[in-house]
Amino acid sequence: MARGTTNSANVQRCFRRQGTAFWLLLACTCWPGAMVARAEQPVKQTPPPPIQRWIAQLDDDQYATREQAQLHLEHTGLAALDAVADAAHNGSLERATRAINILLSWSESRDSALQIAALEKLAALPNRSEAEMASQMLANVREQAALEAITALGGHYMLDPQARGVFQQQQRRQQPPLQIIIGLQWKGGVEGLKHLSAIRRATTVSLHSARLGDEALEPLAKLPHVRRIELYGTDISSAAIKKLREQIPSVKIAVRSAARLGIQGYHQNGGALVNAIMQGSAAEKAGLQPRDLITEMDGEKLQDFTDLTDRIAQHQPGDTVVLKIVRNGNVQELKVTFDRWGSEEANPEDRAGTPHRAPQGKAPKIILDRR
Repeated sequence: MARGTTNSANVQRCFRRQGTAFWLLLACTCWPGAMVARAEQPVKQTPPPPIQRWIAQLDDDQYATREQAQLHLEHTGLAALDAVADAAHNGSLERATRAINILLSWSESRDSALQIAALEKLAALPNRSEAEMASQMLANVREQAALEAITALGGHYMLDPQARGVFQQQQRRQQPPLQIIIGLQWKGGVEGLKHLSAIRRATTVSLHSARLGDEALEPLAKLPHVRRIELYGTDISSAAIKKLREQIPSVKIAVRSAARLGIQGYHQNGGALVNAIMQGSAAEKAGLQPRDLITEMDGEKLQDFTDLTDRIAQHQPGDTVVLKIVRNGNVQELKVTFDRWGSEEANPEDRAGTPHRAPQGKAPKIILDRR
């Protein structure tokens, strides 16, 4: 024991004599990774806002503290999203109510990422009226984002002239049906068509001379709200169109050539009655007017509007024909040079139809103060 005690004392005296240098040498020898680990530690950054403390203060005994904590969380935004959503699910009555109000304030944000994220959290709330309301708002926000994406990619939209009955029914709910037109200006390819699935009010989808092939029909077959698909002047094969008709037999699929006259009309024995003229179209340039009855094309009598459509399908853009019309009891002849489906300007304001923004609506906020 005496020898062991002496050796221990000698080591201690040695440590004291060598000082700090000895300790550093010992550390590097025994723990070779220690110095490296210390050198690689990142510089400490400013800590994030004290989110958890603010969450806890949402049901503080002091009203001013609760108000201030709610305000801090609202200003924090996405960084506080999960914590606020958890408080909305699991907090006390006061804390949950204030957390819901924070989510509701975010649901009106101009930051689309924060807005959609907040609505998703609200829609997931159990047994709350806000969840149902948030689900509707979320669908509206996503639809508007999809419409903006379609427009940015070169498409456009307008009130659907093919869905008059649906329009009258949905107009009462401020949800008029839309026609989505993908034309020559489309630069989104097939991938861009994914946005159509979020547009619940799209009752007609039109591919007008769009540079898309058979693969474009796959996303079109998955749109539950669409009642009509127009394939005008496309390169889509007959086999693919036949398959699409078999997949969605309840949807009307209209196929035409690229040549466009530019009218909407009705069947009438002995001809086609013009109901409306598309702005900037070949029909407008030729002088056709609503209520004109088209009875002949190039000297051949027309049976009805379908017959007119079939005759146009035999032509190409740039072809010129002579139409015989009856206007106010007088017979006239007009020369018409067909233009191309999809060649109209990309600005929907210039078309027969009015672009419509989805109603956003606001969920009512709950104000609950515990004093």
